[in-house]
Amino acid sequence: MSLRSSQYRNEIRTCSRLGARWPDRLRLAAATLEFHAANLVGSAGPGPAHAPDHYRVRLGSHEADLWLRRRSGDFFILHETFTLHAYRIPNNWLGQVQTIVDLGANVGLTTLFFTQFFPKARYVCVEPNPANAAVLRRNLACLGSRAEVIEAAVADRSGQVLFDDSGQSYAGHIADETCRMVRSCTLDEVVTACGLDRIDLLKIDIEGAERDVLHGAPACLEKVGVMIIELHGDYPLSAFEKDVAPLGFTVIPPGSPHGNAMVIAASSGLLGAAQCQTLCTIS
Repeated sequence: MSLRSSQYRNEIRTCSRLGARWPDRLRLAAATLEFHAANLVGSAGPGPAHAPDHYRVRLGSHEADLWLRRRSGDFFILHETFTLHAYRIPNNWLGQVQTIVDLGANVGLTTLFFTQFFPKARYVCVEPNPANAAVLRRNLACLGSRAEVIEAAVADRSGQVLFDDSGQSYAGHIADETCRMVRSCTLDEVVTACGLDRIDLLKIDIEGAERDVLHGAPACLEKVGVMIIELHGDYPLSAFEKDVAPLGFTVIPPGSPHGNAMVIAASSGLLGAAQCQTLCTIS
């Protein structure tokens, strides 16, 4: 219970820090506690009744409109991102990032987190869940033409795939059983469609599809400087490293001296051999 109480206190502090005005801070805090209460009684979920609520938040030096669905996984992702800093970037990388691709963008919270550090970057966000994509577009409206949303599942093939989005809003995944059909595209197609000459930062959280997407090292990975990835299921760190090491990536496991919570892979090809060696030194 003490650990849970500490977690809640930290999340309330995040709400206080993020909210642009006192009403926003209080409403974010109340919705956070409501989400946890709904989880305890088993009533949290992604259902259509959970229309997004509006909050005004401060992100670094600027303010933005934020839309989140109460009692949904949106609040889990909010605190994973802004309280736990799951996608924290080491300080000595700041200023190096101009183009960010977010695979599994959900409702855009990771993208908004990155805007605090890379306010002038271009963002390409890929999200297959139609309900999430609708909220994603609203959350990224503040970025104007610097943000592009592709409503599709990233897979090892283009066309259509079965997609299960019956669980929490962050847990949708490509499935074998009968469920929703969604558009699918490959990572190479994303790069080509958006005319990307390079990807400084590639974030991947696609609920298990990363194994098929990265196996065989698609050619576009040569354009990537840094990957931040959440690995799932039967795709362990050793398999990921085997796929990306031939392209010059050095894999940094979570909990390294750089303070990363997710797996990071840094490429000497785009970062520069000397800088990559410094970044990837693991004690």
